Amino acid sequence: MPFVDTSAMNAHFAEVARTVAEGPRGSRSRRSGWHGAPALIVPDSISLVVLAPYSPELNPVANVWHYLRAN
Repeated sequence: MPFVDTSAMNAHFAEVARTVAEGPRGSRSRRSGWHGAPALIVPDSISLVVLAPYSPELNPVANVWHYLRAN
């Protein structure tokens, strides 16, 4: 996808629900505008897990960015 918005997230969730094996599935939400949009369609088999507003410990890449900025 060339960009991310509610439509792209709906397509992503539909594909995950269609192709991933049955069982509980979760998706992390960073409070982006499209994660809480009224038009967002989250299948019953997917649960959104909302991260805290600032939680670098939950995103290992944040540590890499911190290191790169410092060096």
